[in-house]
Amino acid sequence: MREKVNLGVVGCGGIACRALLPSAARLENLVLRAFMDVSAKRAETAGEQFGGTYHTTDVERLLEDDELDAVLVATLPDTHVSYAVRFLEAGKHVLAQKPLGVTYEQCRQIVQAERRARAKLMTAYCFRLSPLTGRLRDAVREPRLIYARMVAPDVARSHRRYLADPSLGAPMLELACHNADLAYWLARSRPVRVAAVGGNQRHASQDVVDNFVATIGFESGTVATLACGDDGGEVPDEKWRTEVFGGGVTAVNHGFRKLTVRGARTDDMECEYMAGIGLDRDMATFRDMCLGDAPSPIPAAEGIVATVILLKAFESLESGRVEAIELGEYLGQPPTAMAHGM
Repeated sequence: MREKVNLGVVGCGGIACRALLPSAARLENLVLRAFMDVSAKRAETAGEQFGGTYHTTDVERLLEDDELDAVLVATLPDTHVSYAVRFLEAGKHVLAQKPLGVTYEQCRQIVQAERRARAKLMTAYCFRLSPLTGRLRDAVREPRLIYARMVAPDVARSHRRYLADPSLGAPMLELACHNADLAYWLARSRPVRVAAVGGNQRHASQDVVDNFVATIGFESGTVATLACGDDGGEVPDEKWRTEVFGGGVTAVNHGFRKLTVRGARTDDMECEYMAGIGLDRDMATFRDMCLGDAPSPIPAAEGIVATVILLKAFESLESGRVEAIELGEYLGQPPTAMAHGM
């Protein structure tokens, strides 16, 4: 069993340097060793801010670093899988930012790579790590209806890189994957079909999905609705909202700041936003995974499900039909072998 984890960072942008590394720097038994970015300036700035042994624009240096145990991959979404595969093959544990893949082929690639590797991958779906959503999930153990909403102003404008390169996926894939993963995790069941309406409603000059509603049917009979949109206004007090109903219990997540539960012996809960979304637990959970023998709490087979749900939802937007979801096609094994995490 390791006594410490030497961590490398691939991608030194906002999500890494503003959200994840400040908490990582406070953790015992986790050493920030290396910083890599395609921008020399960003890599250098991260090194100056968080210390470490070196910074570089050359990913090969991290891949060949025998002292490096693990990496955080916090790059653009279309590169999450390519970097993760290379580091898994090099025997280094990976914390991969979401979404885990932006195409069906990437979903297949990462599942296969993790299966072959002696290292472990954890997908950074922080909502699963939130004490608020953990209590919500415990309160509603047999959900029948799930509603997950995300409203963010000017999604397309703030994600200009997607408009310049369609291969990156859609802006809504990066944001709405949180909702899709949360619905899947709360449902405790495999998604089997999805139907969606919406499309381009606010950015007529741009070929981008900016508002949609998708209804997901799960094998258990649970139904979830995702409502994801760019309303063009100010960020609402409840950018995120989740409502879950089942077994006579109603639980509502009010913007990751408050949980209310009715019909169960579960206390309501209030917390600060960053703690509420679980972001401060990503690095600690990953460190513990690296130090111990336990399997990944959110392996690739779990991490790709949100991507598949949303890609199928986008297909439904185009076809006007209910689209079947066959997870086994992307897992390369019977989907009944899947766990439902934590």
